[in-house]
Amino acid sequence: MNQRACAEGSHGQANEGVGLSVLSPRELEVDSHLALVPCNALIGAHMGLAESTVTSYLAPAARKLVTTNRFDAVLRARHSGLIA
Repeated sequence: MNQRACAEGSHGQANEGVGLSVLSPRELEVDSHLALVPCNALIGAHMGLAESTVTSYLAPAARKLVTTNRFDAVLRARHSGLIA
């Protein structure tokens, strides 16, 4: 995600259907930070991970959540009870 998108957030439309039960514990942990931290670099700094590592967890989680943006990923994970 580029710096401008990180600052502004991304918005889009998600597809229906959610594969929540297949998220790994680490994908859930990284996804839970999306609600609090606006971009991958800051999530990585908070978790002690490289930005590319954060991305490597978020990309498959987004596919499993059947979403195309951060906002919907957080909403779907919250709605399902996976994150607070």
